[in-house]
Amino acid sequence: MKKIFFTFVGFLAAALVCELSVLALTKALGWDNFVSGRPFLAAVHVHLLVLGALFFLIQLLLEKNFSLTQNKLYKVFHIVFLVGISLTVALMYYKGVCQLLDASVIRGIAEAGAAIGHTLLVAGLALFAVCLYGQLFPKKKDEK
Repeated sequence: MKKIFFTFVGFLAAALVCELSVLALTKALGWDNFVSGRPFLAAVHVHLLVLGALFFLIQLLLEKNFSLTQNKLYKVFHIVFLVGISLTVALMYYKGVCQLLDASVIRGIAEAGAAIGHTLLVAGLALFAVCLYGQLFPKKKDEK
């Protein structure tokens, strides 16, 4: 339960730091949202809040009722999901900073990394679904 809570708090803090850095960067580089539109970098904050903080907040409630961490696949899910979201968010941040600086993005790194990150996120969510299913509908000893 503590691991889930501290993961939630970590994502909440990361989202706050990310939003503050976006505001500082856009102000320092003279980015005008009204003229140029909202920068791609702004999506990073939303990803951290929804996929990170909100997801783990909901998971806290599920843990309280169904003891998700008791499932043998939970640790695998946790690692895969965190690596996936970290890779996805890092590359989104990179792409957003390149947009603000009007620099070219190294396409192979950005596209392949984003694809790997999103694939890991989907795999993590699938593992989470398996963990949840296992806790919602436990096998009885006489079933095989």
